[in-house]
Amino acid sequence: MRGSVIVALWLAACASPWHPTGGGGAGDSLFSYGWVWTDEQGQRVSLSQWRGTPVVMTAIYTSCDNTCPRTIAKLRKVYDEYQHDGRPAEFVVVTLDPVADTPEQLRHYKEERRLPAAWHLLRGDVAETEQLGNVLGIRPMEMDAHYVHESRITVFDGSGASRAVLDVF
Repeated sequence: MRGSVIVALWLAACASPWHPTGGGGAGDSLFSYGWVWTDEQGQRVSLSQWRGTPVVMTAIYTSCDNTCPRTIAKLRKVYDEYQHDGRPAEFVVVTLDPVADTPEQLRHYKEERRLPAAWHLLRGDVAETEQLGNVLGIRPMEMDAHYVHESRITVFDGSGASRAVLDVF
């Protein structure tokens, strides 16, 4: 009996689209970086302001018409699950194209796609964006007029340690 419970739990874990990341070392905190971002309202934001609350994060760019809409659709489902279960979390979407995605463009994108008001759309400078992309495992390659990139959603715990990753595709 005990063996079948272990096998059932293992199979359930394999069926989950979420992958544990095993983060959690002292230097692995999302909140340890000194980055300062700008949100869609033009306000300065530090990720450390959400210390103590889980953060669900992804990266997109607003002119993307292939990968990013599917990432946002999956993020909506995750958001709905969190809301349904009453789990607190901050939902953060960072642009991969900080040159084109101004606060005004991010605000327009949020309104046009009717994204939840509670979501935070952020842009940083090019170096910060690249550094965060490395943390998220999203490394865009510029190709002509668009970026080719991974589609991934990462959950950080309240201490800023990466706990789970969902590869959208």
